[in-house]
Amino acid sequence: MGNEIAQLREWDEKREQDWSLRTYPMHDSFYRFMSELNQIYLTHRALFETDYEENGFSWLDCHQEEKQIYAILRTGSGEKLAAVFNFGNKPQEQYALRVNQPKNAALLLHTDWEKFSGTAREDQVCFQISGDDILCDLPAFSGMLFQI
Repeated sequence: MGNEIAQLREWDEKREQDWSLRTYPMHDSFYRFMSELNQIYLTHRALFETDYEENGFSWLDCHQEEKQIYAILRTGSGEKLAAVFNFGNKPQEQYALRVNQPKNAALLLHTDWEKFSGTAREDQVCFQISGDDILCDLPAFSGMLFQI
C-alpha cells in the first residue's frame, strides 16, 4: 500500500495514503511508471501465464555479475518478452541482448523515459537490431522490456 506513489512512510491502516505526494514530479512519475507497468502486466500474458511451467522463464544473460546486468525471457500465449536490467551505477553502451530473430522487436517499457523522470524521449530510437542481437544503451539503474 502506497508503493505506487513511492510513499516515504510505512503503510498504516489507521491513516490515509499520502496521495499529496503526487504533487511532486518524482512521485508522480513513479505513479505513472507503476500504472504503465501494471497495464503491460494485464495485456501481456507471457508475464504471468506460464509462471509455474518450465518453459515460461529463461535466463538470457546472468553472467555479467561485475557489470550487474541481467536479462530474462518470458514466454506464453505465443508471445516472447525480453527484459534487460542494469542494476549497476555505470551506463552500458551497446549492450548486446541475444535473442532469436528479433526482427520485429518493439520496446514496450524503458525506465529512463522522460515521462518517468528519465532522460530519454519516448519517440527516440534507443536500440537497433543486429543479427540475433538487440543492441541497446542501458543507463545506470535502468531496465528495458521488449516484445520480440
